[in-house]
Amino acid sequence: MKPRDLEARIVAIERALQVIVNGLSDREALDRGKLVYLLVTAADEPNVGRSNGGIPKALRRLADSL
Repeated sequence: MKPRDLEARIVAIERALQVIVNGLSDREALDRGKLVYLLVTAADEPNVGRSNGGIPKALRRLADSL
């Protein structure tokens, strides 16, 4: 996969997740801790930053914004 395509996928996923989180009327139903854990775990995977070193940082920023 081309780096630009991968970056586009990450941005699309980030936007979709933000829409889902913002759209939930009952924030208590959202397991925030699990989402944060999954995003941080994804950021820590060895190959995640290979094509773009900013991806791990972006994933952590997204986790922090939740």
